[in-house]
Amino acid sequence: MNNLIKITIISLLAVMFLFGCSSAQDSSGTDVRSGNSGSGSDVKVCTQDVKECPDGSFVARVAENNCEFAPCPKAGDDSGSDSMLDNSGLSAEVKALQDKARNLKSYEYLSENTGNYLQVKGDTIVLKLRDPVYLKSSNFRYNTVYFVDSKAYGYCFTDSKYSNFNCDTATLKSYVEVDYDTYYPKEFAIDWILDLDNGEVINSVTCENRQCDIIEFSKDDQTYRMEVRQTYGFPYKVSEIDDEGTQKKVALFTDVAFNHLKDSEMIPPGGYELIVDEE
Repeated sequence: MNNLIKITIISLLAVMFLFGCSSAQDSSGTDVRSGNSGSGSDVKVCTQDVKECPDGSFVARVAENNCEFAPCPKAGDDSGSDSMLDNSGLSAEVKALQDKARNLKSYEYLSENTGNYLQVKGDTIVLKLRDPVYLKSSNFRYNTVYFVDSKAYGYCFTDSKYSNFNCDTATLKSYVEVDYDTYYPKEFAIDWILDLDNGEVINSVTCENRQCDIIEFSKDDQTYRMEVRQTYGFPYKVSEIDDEGTQKKVALFTDVAFNHLKDSEMIPPGGYELIVDEE
């Protein structure tokens, strides 16, 4: 009888061992292996993948937390991590905003400094002029400039919301080559954040009914603050800050839109006749 009990126990242990081996990996991809410490408890062995955090560091899975990823370092945590400022002087939050700006497929905005409306999609650029240009020699007006292969072409569109005048009949179906360097933008709004080599987020504010972060940075020994859209990393306003904390506006970008420009909008329309300007 005792032998029968021993055989039964050994058989049950063998079945349990085989079942444990066959289910060594749970449904989440976590390995669960029998511990050899003599305690009889199972030890989870997590998969070896890692997650990249916004500050560029990496975190692994934690067995004691059901193999969830360890939390990323928080901005402002100075417990030995580089989550606040790295060697370049940029905070992790600013670097994350820069990444969002780089990933924009297209953007457009009205520059208060120039009064012109700019559309950018990849390497293609369309400039809509606030003040139309009049060429006396050809009696031609244009209010929109396309940049193509280091050349620029002026067109007139009556429905341009940023030029309040009507194109005449001849102008409507004509275009003229214009000076590329005269009209090519000297700077783009997005350059303000992409060119940063120092700075940190100090607060947040509402801009154009959207949530923006305020970045404080220095340039040429001058302190600046920039309001940047949280979702897209795009600048809306840049101000100088004097020693007394007074702000002086340097740049303002409004009527901003993202990621909806079509390729067809970024190339000159067909069926137009080139006018040779003799001025």
